[in-house]
Amino acid sequence: MKLTKFSWDYYDGKHYNTKAKIQNQNRITELPSFFEFFSYVLHWNTVLMGPPIGIKRYLNHINGNLIEDSKNQFFKKTQVKPKQNDNRYKYVFKSLFVSVISLIIVIIGQMHFKEDFVVSDYVYSKPFFLRIFLVKFGGFLIRCKYYFGMTITIGANIVTGLNFNGFTEDGSYKWDALTMINPKNIELSQSAYEISKNWNIETGLWLQQYVYLKLTNSENKKFRNRSISTMITFAISAIFHGFYPGYYMTFAIAALTIITGRVLRRHFRSLFIDPKTKNSIQPGKKIYDIICFICMIPTMDSIGIPLALMSFERIKRFFVIIAFFPILGSILIILIFSNSFFLKFTKKLKNKNNPIKVEKKLK
Repeated sequence: MKLTKFSWDYYDGKHYNTKAKIQNQNRITELPSFFEFFSYVLHWNTVLMGPPIGIKRYLNHINGNLIEDSKNQFFKKTQVKPKQNDNRYKYVFKSLFVSVISLIIVIIGQMHFKEDFVVSDYVYSKPFFLRIFLVKFGGFLIRCKYYFGMTITIGANIVTGLNFNGFTEDGSYKWDALTMINPKNIELSQSAYEISKNWNIETGLWLQQYVYLKLTNSENKKFRNRSISTMITFAISAIFHGFYPGYYMTFAIAALTIITGRVLRRHFRSLFIDPKTKNSIQPGKKIYDIICFICMIPTMDSIGIPLALMSFERIKRFFVIIAFFPILGSILIILIFSNSFFLKFTKKLKNKNNPIKVEKKLK
């Protein structure tokens, strides 16, 4: 990942693109020295769990310019002096606390439940809705392993200063530049996109900046289609992880459910969000959020659990247990809302919700 980042950053440095603002921030115009390059590739902070950082940020960090340059720029811009105490250890202990709690849950969970608990005969013998609950519990135990590894890595990067992310308005230090995971946002997510945005965040940004945006900004019109670019991005992510069937199932289902979410959002979001003020329309918005959260309970586990099960036989049994609900549901939604009848129906609902636009059209 670091090598592809480096290659694209150097390429972007030689080929400036006014449309791609994110890429232009990371671009480099000169090649680093031999020692700078290999220290970047083998830097201990990013070898095991990541996160993949750009060489521009890394060189600023080891040269001592990452924080010092930000201090000077912040003072020039706001005339506010950054606080002397950077308060980094508050965030280190917060990361450590989450990682320790996650580790305790994993240890206790493994004492009583095996990793293949979600595909056991015990779960299969239960009624459907109880199965969903048990799968949710098993999925949470699996996710805690990742919460532990990623949050402790965040803490390590804060200690070294690599996680520095500028200052707040009052001059306090921010330590969230390389946040890898947000457990709370994942567990309370209302869409597959929200999960992908909060899971392995830096890898997600790498995929977004160096795969997805490269495709959507390409000269080839086929790749400008968001659905095609999404599928290709997840396929590359699966290949990058390895060749176990579980990886491909995870990323295929993630892509499918994200596309489904876009379809539903396009049809129904405007019914619960005022198009002018962007304020939520109550109580409809709360009901909408609750329905989305409930639908994500089985969907979340259908995305994440195949990654841990890996083998095709275990994955097949897992989907039999949850009755292929997220896959069949996603395909059904895409087929239904591609139908011209439903397109006209939801358009009428939108026009009813936004009469100003209808009047303009009539004129």
